[in-house]
Formats: sequence, structure tokens, C-alpha cells
Amino acid sequence: VHPQAYEACLKGNYFRDKATPADLQKSTEFFLQAISLDPAYAQAYADLSESYFYLGLFGVAPCSEAFTKARANALRALELDETVVAAHNALAAIHILDWDWAAAEAACSRAAKLNPGDARTRANFADYMSIRGRHDEAIEEYRRALELDPISRVRLGHFGLILYRARRYEESICQCLNALEIDPTYANALWFLALALEQKGRLTESVAKLEKAVSQSEGLHYRALLGRAYALAGDRARAENTLYELKRVSQSKCVSPLDIAVVYHGLGDLTSTFEWLEEAYRQRVFRLIELTLPMFDSLRFDPRWQELVRRIGLSES
Repeated sequence: VHPQAYEACLKGNYFRDKATPADLQKSTEFFLQAISLDPAYAQAYADLSESYFYLGLFGVAPCSEAFTKARANALRALELDETVVAAHNALAAIHILDWDWAAAEAACSRAAKLNPGDARTRANFADYMSIRGRHDEAIEEYRRALELDPISRVRLGHFGLILYRARRYEESICQCLNALEIDPTYANALWFLALALEQKGRLTESVAKLEKAVSQSEGLHYRALLGRAYALAGDRARAENTLYELKRVSQSKCVSPLDIAVVYHGLGDLTSTFEWLEEAYRQRVFRLIELTLPMFDSLRFDPRWQELVRRIGLSES
């Protein structure tokens, strides 16, 4: 491996893990630099795939374009070296995007067998289990990831999401606070903390955490969640203003239909909620896996929710 290519990948990983839109863009520049220095460097393609995936996931780049690049780079990495763990992790995310659950599990399992001591791989497998409703397995697997990487703000924060999915809200709050001790500005931990606080009825605190997340990141999904939180806390005017702003911004930026649905859900407009969820389904929005999060529990007895979950192949647990 070209030494400067290796160094460029290290820098790319640093910026990707910061996970702000600007940092994600910067990470791709470093990975592309690594590839230009060493076109046969499989790890660089795998890392680039993950950055493109997150650019699409959070609406920083047009979803179809970003996910197409993510898929191509993951496959290129595996062509060059089938043993690159990050490539299997990236491919697992692509399979989830395709709602191909068997292929996603196979990719996660392959990555875990190649390097059982890799914290990111353990965490990714745990996340897959959590999405599939296998909460006890997910928590056990994620604890292994934390044993390998106990002070990562990313790992600690995401464990908060795993526990939130399992409806273990107090534990979720604790994990998110642990992540925020390491980095008080970490927007994802603020997001997951806000969701758990909401379930405990602490709506004012939930709003405050999401306001801070919005101040720390340009991610539009944080704005949507804040709009929903305003509605739940009784501030319909701010919620409706958020909805207006998201629709206005969508004329020039990639705004996920799911984010529009999230605000309508908070406002109690179920007709519009499901119209936008159906649009998200038509666009194959990756984050539709969030439909089984506790924040959507009020929809569980609605046949429209049940039908969407069935089509995606999600577990209702």
C-alpha cells in the first residue's frame, strides 16, 4: 500500500466519523485522493463506499447518485480483495437499502468471521439484528463492540439507539449521556437522547436536545425531528413553520419524504403522513427502516403502517 494513500484513508476515516455534512464531503476527498495514489487499494474503495452511503442517507447528496456510488465502490473493493472487512460492511448496508435481509445478514456474518475483533463490524452486525427486531442478540453483540472500543462517541451514541429500539429508555438515556460526555456537540447522540426522553414524557428536554442538534449540524433530518418535537410539545406554529421550511428547501436540496412525514406525524395529520411515507417507499428511502422505532408506535394498529412494514420486510417487534 502506498504510504500516502494509507495516510489519506486515516484522514478520511477521521472526517467520516465526525459525520457532519461538510466532514462527510471532506472524507470522500481524502478517499478519492488515496485511490488516485494507489488504484489497487481495496480499503480506500470500501471506505469511500461508506462515505457515499452516509451522504445519501442524510440527504447531503442526491440519494440515487450517492447510493449508486456506494454500491459501485463496495463491489470494486471486493473485486480487488475479498477479505476487506469494510467492504463486506459496506455491502451489508447496500443490501439493507435493497431490503434484501438475507444478503445483508450474510454480508454482516462474513465480515464478523473475517475479523471478529473489529468494533465497527460488531456494531454493524448488532445494528442489523436490532433493525430485524432481535433486540436481546443486538444488545449482547453491541456490548462486545463496546468492549473493543469503549470510548468511541459513535459507538456509545449508537448503543443508545439500539437500546431505544428495544424500548429500554432509561438505559438509552444513560448511553447517550456517556457519548455526550466525550463530545457534547455530537448530533446523533443528541438525536437518540431526544427520542428516549420523548418516550419518558420529558418533552421540553427532548425539544432542547434537538434544538442543540440542529445548531451543531446541517442535517435536515434533525430539523424534521425538531418540528415533530415542537408539535408534540404543543407548539404547532413552530412545527408548521418547520414543515414549510423543509418543503421550501426541497426545491434546491435533497429532502427525504420521510422527514416530511415525520413532521406531519407529530402534527397528527395521518393522511399526509402516509402520503409522504408512500412517497418514501416509491423512492426506496433507506431510513424507512425507522418505521418500527418507538416514535411510530401510535401507527402500529393502522393497516397502512402494517402494509408498509410488510412490503419492506421489517419485523414488527
